[in-house]
Amino acid sequence: MVVINETLVYFVGFYIIIKIWGALGGWPVAYWRIRRIPAFIQFIIEPDARISINPHKMNLIKTDTLAHFEFRNAEWFWGDSDCHGTRYGLSTVMHNFDDSRAVPFRKIGKERMAPIEIHKSYANKSIADLNRLGVKQPRGRFLLLLLLLVAVFILSEALIYYYNAACAANSPTCLKVG
Repeated sequence: MVVINETLVYFVGFYIIIKIWGALGGWPVAYWRIRRIPAFIQFIIEPDARISINPHKMNLIKTDTLAHFEFRNAEWFWGDSDCHGTRYGLSTVMHNFDDSRAVPFRKIGKERMAPIEIHKSYANKSIADLNRLGVKQPRGRFLLLLLLLVAVFILSEALIYYYNAACAANSPTCLKVG
């Protein structure tokens, strides 16, 4: 018979509550969602390529000119519909750390680039060749080819010399023509 004491019940209940709290977005997003406080989440791509997640209340947005809000002693513009998504049921907007304009990350109704075009760009060597203009190329392959050509020339001259020497000595290796 399994005995369930109250400590186990409290632990399981606390664990379930923490999991639900995390699924709702954690502090303060979960609190705002439960209380139905309008909010949004701002993603900032930091200089070290890390993305910081910053939740804000909607009353932070000012609409006197273009929609914008202040955060980190800077103004950030809200952007149009291409710049918004959702996370944890809240509207999201993304910015680069050094740009106040929102980054568009949704392209609705725009034609997708064909995957073959992307593959072709990796196979194209023109940009790599352009970056090598003015750079001296190593001459190893050319020198190896030149050395091989000289060796073949010397070998053919040596064979002709030994053949002629064998013919002068009336050797059986000499071919008799005519």
